Amino acid sequence: MPHSGQLRINLFGHLRLTFENQPIASLRTDRYQSLLAYFVLQARSPQPRSQLAGLFWPDIPEAKTKASLRQELYRLKKMLPQADQFLQVTAKTVQWLPQLPPNSSPSQSDTCSNGASSGMGI
Repeated sequence: MPHSGQLRINLFGHLRLTFENQPIASLRTDRYQSLLAYFVLQARSPQPRSQLAGLFWPDIPEAKTKASLRQELYRLKKMLPQADQFLQVTAKTVQWLPQLPPNSSPSQSDTCSNGASSGMGI
């Protein structure tokens, strides 16, 4: 497995995202921040793409929502360093990959097993 750098996500207040202690400024738009926060908070299970499309684009036709989600996921993966280490995108689902190390809880540690962490212990 390739080395994965440390990704820190702070969801308290304004979303702050750093990789290897450097801010990731490209993820400043509300849409990307909302998508990323949703994936992190729902990390325990894969999220169906059809559900995500309807959730983030509720007022447009289904065919357009799926295209919009596909485009946003593509861009998100381009902006997020080592995206494949943190985000699994399949034809049907999207899932945030980092998990807490064994024998820990959110109150004990905010570092995830592949080096990612969040201000919420996810």
